[in-house]
Amino acid sequence: MTCTADGDAKRFSLRIQGERRSSAIFHLLAGVAVILIFHYCLDRGNIRDWGQVIGYSWAIGTVMRHQFGVSELIVDSEFVTLNRHTLGIGRSRRFPRADIERLGYLAGDKYDDSALGLMVRTVMMPLHFAHGINAQEATLLFQELRLSGSWMGLLIRSVGTPLF
Repeated sequence: MTCTADGDAKRFSLRIQGERRSSAIFHLLAGVAVILIFHYCLDRGNIRDWGQVIGYSWAIGTVMRHQFGVSELIVDSEFVTLNRHTLGIGRSRRFPRADIERLGYLAGDKYDDSALGLMVRTVMMPLHFAHGINAQEATLLFQELRLSGSWMGLLIRSVGTPLF
């Protein structure tokens, strides 16, 4: 996982590349299971081929997201933009400054990976991004954001403080 932060009070960009998801191995195993089930249990050519295509796509997509997944948070004077993509494919969400409540670190548990969370008033639940980030990395990124002078620096919950 590589993290880069740059910008100033007018425009700040936080880019985190690579995801450390603990569920990646389960997604790979599920892809392999789909391939094996369709390969050995179905003898019909078309269905068997499509099942293998789906299984291989799932497994390759999991590895690509793990290696090349990017989470990017862009803070400017009017909006906050959250981009999550893998090799250019993904989604981008943009929120007005007035809807942003806080930014914080969500510690992982046995069900979820640790991540950064952006609390947006219109969404009601934090948007998780930068999956697999640890507390030290989050602390450094928050410090960079505060030092930039951006308005978002005032909304950061320190690591260890609940986001809700």
